[in-house]
Order: sequence, then structure tokens, then C-alpha cells
Amino acid sequence: MQSAQDQAKFYKDKNCTPQEFEVNGVFLWVKPQRNGVKLKKCQKLSPKFCGPFIITIFFGNVAYQMDLPKS
Repeated sequence: MQSAQDQAKFYKDKNCTPQEFEVNGVFLWVKPQRNGVKLKKCQKLSPKFCGPFIITIFFGNVAYQMDLPKS
């Protein structure tokens, strides 16, 4: 069992190298608004992302603070 785990870990580590990217701005994923009564016919075509927004502070690898507009 241990040799199978070691072999799987070897193949996983061989193909997965740590990557770092320079991030200048990010897009936010937004959910479509549901106003209770009826959804729009073209909900598929409604915008799913808004932005880009500038990042001001990084908190680790995946969390950051952005400069959002007041609206």
C-alpha cells in the first residue's frame, strides 16, 4: 500500500510544479439578480464578471483587498 502511495505522489509531484503569476487586476464573479417574479429571457447572456479591479493588499496566496468603487 505504501509503495503505491509513494508512486502516485511521485507522478503527481513530477507533473505539478509551483507557479506564480503577476496579478495587476482581478474580475469579480457576480450572480444574476432575481427580482422575485420572473427571470429575464436572456439570463444566459447577462454579464457574469465585472471589473477589472486594482489589488491594494495581498493576504497570503489567494486572499487580497481590492479598490472597489462606491456603487
